[in-house]
Amino acid sequence: MTKSTVKLFSQLKKGLKHLEEKASTPLCLWDKCGKLFESIDELYNHVLFTHIAIENTSSQLFPRYACQWEGCKHAKYRSRNLLKAHLRQHTGRQEDVLFSHLLADQAKALNVPPQQMWWHPSVLRWCLKQHGRSASGYEEMRRSGILRLPSGRTLIRYRNFSHPETGWHDGTLSVMRSTFDKFLSCGKGRADRSHIGGLYFDEVKIKEGLVWDPRTDELIGFVDFGNDECPLGEEPSYLSLHNQVATHVMHFHFRSLFSPFYFPCAFFLTRSVKSTNNLHSMFWSGIKALHEWGFDVALACSDGAAVNRSLFKIDSGVEEGEVPSFTANPYTGNPLFYVSDPTHLVKKLRNSLCHSGTGSSSKRFMTHDFRPIVWDQILAVYKRDSKRSLRFTPLRQDHVYLNSFTKMRSGLAFDTFHPRVCLEMEMSEPGATTGIRDYLENVGSMVSFFMSHERVFNSSNVAGLVRAAQWFQTWKGRLDIEFHHSKTEANNHFVTLPVFEDLMITTQAFKGLAAWLSQQPYEPPL
Repeated sequence: MTKSTVKLFSQLKKGLKHLEEKASTPLCLWDKCGKLFESIDELYNHVLFTHIAIENTSSQLFPRYACQWEGCKHAKYRSRNLLKAHLRQHTGRQEDVLFSHLLADQAKALNVPPQQMWWHPSVLRWCLKQHGRSASGYEEMRRSGILRLPSGRTLIRYRNFSHPETGWHDGTLSVMRSTFDKFLSCGKGRADRSHIGGLYFDEVKIKEGLVWDPRTDELIGFVDFGNDECPLGEEPSYLSLHNQVATHVMHFHFRSLFSPFYFPCAFFLTRSVKSTNNLHSMFWSGIKALHEWGFDVALACSDGAAVNRSLFKIDSGVEEGEVPSFTANPYTGNPLFYVSDPTHLVKKLRNSLCHSGTGSSSKRFMTHDFRPIVWDQILAVYKRDSKRSLRFTPLRQDHVYLNSFTKMRSGLAFDTFHPRVCLEMEMSEPGATTGIRDYLENVGSMVSFFMSHERVFNSSNVAGLVRAAQWFQTWKGRLDIEFHHSKTEANNHFVTLPVFEDLMITTQAFKGLAAWLSQQPYEPPL
């Protein structure tokens, strides 16, 4: 061997040893924490959300973020994102583990015939991802000889392990159960509580263009709705339904409340679910099927679509004007709480603010105690901030000049309620922005609750959410008194009523869920 080759292998050995140490013992050394984790990603998320996220720098004009990792001598950073990037030097990356597995497989592939080669699971997952993006590109990379990779035929055997079908099926739930049992055997969750979780469902529109299954030559776009998609008491008209093409997919997934376990468990091809009876059948069939396989549903989460709110009201049995927050799960005897999807809720609260103003395109003019709450005030913050050499707020062009695409980006909505936006208004226009600052601060406290990883496991964590909901209730009550002669006028100075209803549903549900999870007697809302 030449000296350069020896040096190359020496550096490679040193680097792999360093990677192996990080991957085998993901230990938190932040400020003498000392916690050990299963993977690098778990360690990174722990430091991110347990140590870095708790630093309160909103009151500082130019905050500094210091790395408190044992032995780190780096200076402080000007932003939390720079500290996050630096943190990877200590925790490592999950991609680094893939590199070590890929390198080990390359060495093995040089000495083992292709028919006898066993690839590491992480390498197979990476290859499947690359093959799925471009089969021809993957084959070109494989034939080039740069890397020894499994053939396309080998990948197909791993990819086609199941054939999903619409509806609730024992085959899918059997895979879900075996995955969950394997999950528990690895020590990633508590066996006595990890089976309790939430059922999340949403309807998404199918992109244009039909898709077929090349194994069976079945056109997936054509659907037979069956009884689930027919009004109760009526038989499906197969002659009329046979030629209809699905335009939407209603999908359901289960997420444990006490562990990271998550599994997509069912989907339905539809032409948009508009009947509460149809959704009721899908939903409760799933609750029953999951219970039969050992999963108990304590939470139902969906967006604020009218059909979803109608389902919540019917199942809760509430009177007109009351908030439907929970019902009884007949299969467990425990309460089942209804939550409007927090991400959609924050986006809708941002959109209500976006549509508030005096222009011709404005749909409302929100006011609180005669103080304006309009989008122009957010725009003014952006314009003042854009003139600074060092930006103070997270607002950028996409945040303030919204279109149909940027309105769907939840990160932009969350940034709108960042504490620094309020602080900038207080520094620049303290008198003229009191109304909108109250609005931003209350929605901001809701955002903080929604982003907290332990939001429902302690009733005290819900206090901020409850205070924000009470602020909205008081605001609406004052407007109703002020504009008692015109209900329409009162609504024009407030957020949209469906948004307010979703807010109250979510608050009452989280309040009850926190009490129930804490083994406290649940008190229905007044």
